[in-house]
Amino acid sequence: SQTAETAVPMDKVSYFIGTNMGGQLKSQGIEVDIKALAEGIGDALAGKPSKYTQEDIGAAMQAFEDKMQADASK
Repeated sequence: SQTAETAVPMDKVSYFIGTNMGGQLKSQGIEVDIKALAEGIGDALAGKPSKYTQEDIGAAMQAFEDKMQADASK
């Protein structure tokens, strides 16, 4: 069991991880649906299967990559 001296403030650690991820996404110009992002993280951490098929994810990611490339070439 953890004592007060060794307890890790996971709320602050989790917040830091979130701000780090958010900063990276922002610096790359990537806008995300925060609610869906949080749901995906939660599902992955809980070991739940994806709510989308691989085909759906592949098509969405291809469209996203195409848009990022088109925006970069402007």
